[in-house]
Amino acid sequence: MLWPAIAVAFVFRSIGAFKVFDQIYLLTSGGPGVSTEVLSLYVFKVFFQNNKLG
Repeated sequence: MLWPAIAVAFVFRSIGAFKVFDQIYLLTSGGPGVSTEVLSLYVFKVFFQNNKLG
């Protein structure tokens, strides 16, 4: 009975995590080391900066 509510919460939290990409990238670019690196920033770095597409 809780599965639909958990799925919706997961979708909303995932969307929220990807919405902070621009703020973190513009302000800190991942911060000192990787202290403010989120999943979307990590994916961006792997795909485009390290040129590992696929």
